[in-house]
Amino acid sequence: MNNHLEVKNPSWIELFTIKGEDYKIEIPPYQRPYVWDNKKVEQLLIDWNEFIDSDFTDNSWYYMGSIIIHINEDEKVLNIVDGQQRLTTLLIIDNELHGKDSALNMFDKQLKFNFSHHLSRKNISCNTKLIKELIASKKYKRIKEFAIFDYLKFSVILTDSEDDAFTFFDSQNNRGIQPAAVDVMKAVHLRAIKNDENLRKDCAIKWQDIQLTPKNIFRNSQEDYLDNLVDM
Repeated sequence: MNNHLEVKNPSWIELFTIKGEDYKIEIPPYQRPYVWDNKKVEQLLIDWNEFIDSDFTDNSWYYMGSIIIHINEDEKVLNIVDGQQRLTTLLIIDNELHGKDSALNMFDKQLKFNFSHHLSRKNISCNTKLIKELIASKKYKRIKEFAIFDYLKFSVILTDSEDDAFTFFDSQNNRGIQPAAVDVMKAVHLRAIKNDENLRKDCAIKWQDIQLTPKNIFRNSQEDYLDNLVDM
């Protein structure tokens, strides 16, 4: 049986109903935490300012890169294999700019983004604070006035094969923060658990608990303690 594969180019609003309103958009448990810092967030706003200053037309788009999605047709879930860092950041900015009219509120039934990792919560909190300050400043006020989200465009790869989704992910040449050894090992092992989502989520929680254990001989930090083990 052939695997299903689609490539689409939605706008920001179209992205959240790309397969219909019955589908949930989730960050799977094998994904790494949200790791974007203040520097990357402000760089995005700088890039948007440059786009606004450029010689563009009403048909111009600001390209936000590729998103890779694994479709679970049985549960009607769209698992984000690649793109969660950008999407999370965009949701924060959109919410600060548009409040009740943001995608976070408009598509609350579709979005199932759960952030249990301490690093995710820390970075979301820090970035939200920074975004509040920046969009209130004179330097970035044009982003709100310009309605930048109306000009965002994405390339989305959708496949019902999880292996194909990760093949696309591995072959992409992107500018994002590369995953540490612990993130790679976690994803590979948790992906191997098939047909038991509860077991997969339970193992993801246990893996996280082990990763945060203070007394670990291979630990460099809470996020990359397995680097030494992989090297050995």
